[in-house]
Amino acid sequence: MALSIIFAVLLLLIPATQAAITTTPTFSDEWCEQNCNSLNSCNELFQTNSVDLHLRVRFPIDNVGSHLIQDKHLGTTISHQSFNTQFILDIANAANTSPCRLYVQDVFPEGDDNYWDSESVFVSFRLFPADASFVAELTRQMQQPESALYDGHVTHADSLYGLVTPQWDHSLKLMYSTQLVGDSDVIDDSEHGRYLNQGSLQTCAANDYSIHLVNNTYCKFEKYLVQDMEITLNLQPGQFVVLFIKEADRHSVIVSFRLIPEVSMNNTGQDIAWVESKVTELVTQIADSESLLYSGNVSFKIDPTWGISGKSKQTRQFSKYLSQPAPSTSTDAYERCKATNRCPRAWNDYNQSLAVSSYTFQEYLNGEHVQAIVFLDFEDWRVGTRGWEQSCRNDGDNSELCLPASPEESNNKPTGAHWSPFVSDALGPTVQASSNKWNKGLVLNGQKLNTDIADQTHVIDQYESLVAWLDEEYQYSVTGDVMLRSREEIRANITNYTETIQAEKQISEAVTQSQCSNVQCSLLFNTSDATLSGVVNASGVIMTTPDGTEVALWAFDSIDLDEHVNITLTGQRAMALASRSSVRINTTLHAIPGTLGGFPGVSALMIE
Repeated sequence: MALSIIFAVLLLLIPATQAAITTTPTFSDEWCEQNCNSLNSCNELFQTNSVDLHLRVRFPIDNVGSHLIQDKHLGTTISHQSFNTQFILDIANAANTSPCRLYVQDVFPEGDDNYWDSESVFVSFRLFPADASFVAELTRQMQQPESALYDGHVTHADSLYGLVTPQWDHSLKLMYSTQLVGDSDVIDDSEHGRYLNQGSLQTCAANDYSIHLVNNTYCKFEKYLVQDMEITLNLQPGQFVVLFIKEADRHSVIVSFRLIPEVSMNNTGQDIAWVESKVTELVTQIADSESLLYSGNVSFKIDPTWGISGKSKQTRQFSKYLSQPAPSTSTDAYERCKATNRCPRAWNDYNQSLAVSSYTFQEYLNGEHVQAIVFLDFEDWRVGTRGWEQSCRNDGDNSELCLPASPEESNNKPTGAHWSPFVSDALGPTVQASSNKWNKGLVLNGQKLNTDIADQTHVIDQYESLVAWLDEEYQYSVTGDVMLRSREEIRANITNYTETIQAEKQISEAVTQSQCSNVQCSLLFNTSDATLSGVVNASGVIMTTPDGTEVALWAFDSIDLDEHVNITLTGQRAMALASRSSVRINTTLHAIPGTLGGFPGVSALMIE
C-alpha cells in the first residue's frame, strides 16, 4: 500500500498525456510478496496478530506533509497521504523492516475544546505481525537523537513521549524519590521535570546485568522491580519491561512499564486477553495488603492511590509489610513528645572542658543534624545556666538595675568569684554515663547513677526487642534507614544491630562500674598540701587572694555530690572548689572548727 500511495501522488503530478500509465507493482519487497501489501490483506492474513503503536512527531497538524509536495499546494488530503507514506518509509528504514508491515491508522493533535497543540501531532500506526523485538528497537531509537529514526524526513519524534503501545503499556507509582532510584543518572529537565529513561534505552538489558549492577544504582533498582513483578504475576523473563521512571513528587515516582505476551516475544502473535488478565491480577494484588506484591524487594513501596495507569485507585491501608519498624512507645515523656512532633527534636552538645555548647536539630529520628542557633532543653544538668545574663531593667525612676559584669570575662571567671575554673587543669576522672555522655570531674551521685543504669538498660532492651521482632518477621525486612531501598539491602543491614547492642552493653558495663558503685563514697580535702583522697585522688593548687591569703584550689569540669558522700575538710589553709559547669552539692562538708584555714573557730570555704 505504501508504494501505491507514492505512485498515486506521482500520477497527480505528471502531465495529462501520460495519465494512461496506471499500473503499480503489487509488492515492494520479498516480505510483501510472500505475505501482504495492504491494510486489508494484512488484516485478513494476520487477524488479531498485530500491535498498535503511538508516537509524537513535531509537525503542525494543519501543515502535515506539505513540505513533501515540493511547493505544490494540492490540499490537506494529498499532503496527509504523502506524510503517511513518508512516515512508514522512515519507520521501516529505521527498523530495517518491510514497509508493508506498517500502516498509519490516524494522525491527530493533542488538545480539547480549551487547548490545542498546534506544533506537534500524534501518529497511530499498526505493525504486522506483533513483534516485541521491533517494538523494543524502535523504543530504544526514540531515546537516541543520533539513531536512524531521526534521520527520517518526518520522524522528528518527541523522545519524552516515547513509543507507546496502548495494549501493553501501563504505569505504577512507587514511594521512592527519583534521586534514590537513579542517583547521579537522573536527568533534570527544567521544562519537563526529573526522569530516568534507561529502561527504554535498554541500558540494563537482562543479559547484561552483571556488568551494570556493580556500581549502577538505577540498574539495581530496575532488576529488583523486574524480579518482583515476574514473581508477583508469574511472568517469563522479558515479559515485564521498565520504560520510564518520572518524578511524581519529592517522595515518589511514576514507573511506566510494558507487559509483553509470550507469543509477541517470538513474533508469532499477540494476546490482548493475557495482558488484560495480568493487569486485572495486579489491580487485585494492589488492593490486598497481604498479597505477594507487597512482599517484593521494592514493590512493597507501591502506592495504591495511583492504581494502574491512574485507574482502579485504592485507598492506603495498614499492611504488615512495613517500610519501617514500629518501635515501642518510649517511657520518657519528652521522647514521646518528639515522636509525635509536638516538641522539637533538637540537641545540645556541651563540651564540659571548654564550657562551650553547640546546637543542632533533626527533622526526624536518625536524620541529618542541622546547625541551630540555640536550643536549651535543660535536660543536661552539666550545662546549668552558664552563659545566661540578666538584662538591665528599669526600676521606675528612670534608672537601670543590672548585675555587675565581670572584668575578666575573657577568662570565663564567674561574676564575684576569686578565680576562674580555667586557671588550672581540670581534676577528677572521666566516667561513662548513659546516652553517650560522660561524667567529668567530681561526680558522685548514686541516684543519677541508678538513672543512667536504668536508661542504658532500656536502650539495650529496645534494640534486643527490635532484633527479636525482625528475626520473627525477617521476610518483611523492615528498616528505618531511608537510603536502603530493597528488602535485600535492608536485610543485609539488620546484622549491624549486633554490633550496636554490643556497644551499648559495653557502655552499660562502664556505667555500672561508675564512681561509688563498689566502694564507700568518702572524700578528704587537705588544704595544707592541696591533696584530695578517697574515692577520687587528685592534687589541687595553692592560690593567693589579693590580700595575701593562701587558698587551696581544686578545679573540676563539674561537681555533683549527693547525700551519701562523706566529705571531711582539714588543713591550714582556706579552700575553694571551682567548676567549669554546674555545681550541685547535696551533702554535709565536715570541718572541725579551727582545723580549716588556720584560725581558731573559723573555717573558710569558697565555692567558685
